[in-house]
Amino acid sequence: MPVGQRLADERRAQGKSLADICAATRIMASKLEALEHGRLDELPAPAYVRGYITAYARALGLDPAPFLAEYERDAGGASSGVRLSDMPEMESVVPLGHQAHAVPRRVWLVVVAVVIVASLAAWIVRIVSAPAADVPPVPPAGPARTAPATGAPAVSVPATSEAPASPDAASAASSQPFTLVVAVAPGAASWLRVTVDGRLAYEGTLTGGSTKQWTVEREAVVRAGKPSAVTVTRDGAQVSFTSAGGVGVATITAAP
Repeated sequence: MPVGQRLADERRAQGKSLADICAATRIMASKLEALEHGRLDELPAPAYVRGYITAYARALGLDPAPFLAEYERDAGGASSGVRLSDMPEMESVVPLGHQAHAVPRRVWLVVVAVVIVASLAAWIVRIVSAPAADVPPVPPAGPARTAPATGAPAVSVPATSEAPASPDAASAASSQPFTLVVAVAPGAASWLRVTVDGRLAYEGTLTGGSTKQWTVEREAVVRAGKPSAVTVTRDGAQVSFTSAGGVGVATITAAP
């Protein structure tokens, strides 16, 4: 009986599949299938086939010697010039997966050395090419001093000085603030836009019976869409509207 068929019968007797043998031997399923069916022309050199047989038998827990002897008879081992005792061991013929793809230790050492040297070279280049820091130290905060001229005493100058007050600021300081009140008559409503000291204080529709109040430092401008329904007072004194493009305008300034 061909050796491949004997191995296949033993495999089936043990209840193992071809995939189990592939996993145990790390041999391609196509090669094992060719071995089981005696298709020797699809197999590599005889030395590799002997390795397949050895691995297959060991995966089944059997002694590979009888199967190798059967293969020698099937393949005409006498004419091959290779004796069974001269066959290489399985480990040297068909290495296992972890052996076939393992990287030698010497290669790892060379790779690590190259990485270290490259990193060191990059660090040295960065240090050498970096420009020197020429930024002068920042002087401590404090009163500024003018550099003395030759033979002249040093003069201290305050770090900050107040600018002279502008005319607007001076007039604002001397003017008297006032209270501005805007009210809408009950049962009416009016659109309003109120500007106080140059800033928009209110814009919208004020309903009847509602009031708004502001403290004005310099000037207030009140625009009303329906001035007849709006009352504007300054410190309790009513201010009249003037008409401008169909909108009532009341401008109130602080008293000097």
